[in-house]
Amino acid sequence: MNKTKSANHRIFDQILSVNNQKENEFNNGQDGATILSLLVMFFVPFLLLNTARNFVGIEYSFAFVVGMLAISGIITVALFKMLKLGSQFADKHVVLDQLLSRYTPKNKQEFKKLQEERKTNSVEFYSLVENWADVERQHYAR
Repeated sequence: MNKTKSANHRIFDQILSVNNQKENEFNNGQDGATILSLLVMFFVPFLLLNTARNFVGIEYSFAFVVGMLAISGIITVALFKMLKLGSQFADKHVVLDQLLSRYTPKNKQEFKKLQEERKTNSVEFYSLVENWADVERQHYAR
């Protein structure tokens, strides 16, 4: 018997995982990932420039350090915009929307009901997803 999960089942598991996390915890984790990415994007070029400076034999000077900081900052901004990191680490609501749009429901009527209720009652979005997931989970239990 094949125990591997389908891609659709993995998306459903991701929906459950994201929905079960508290919103502030999820968003803080996303912010932390963005900050860590920015730090890495800044310090890697800075350290490479410092290594090149050391290899060439140039002594430290205030102007040179400021130049290295400026070049590292420019590279960081360029990478941030080029890689679109602002959208890579989105808020919980955005991530759930993306996952739901990629998911092919087993119970199409219940999913359609979720989509309609979401339009009229967006405040209760997470509880709506939880209620829908309970019904959808029954299809995977079979």
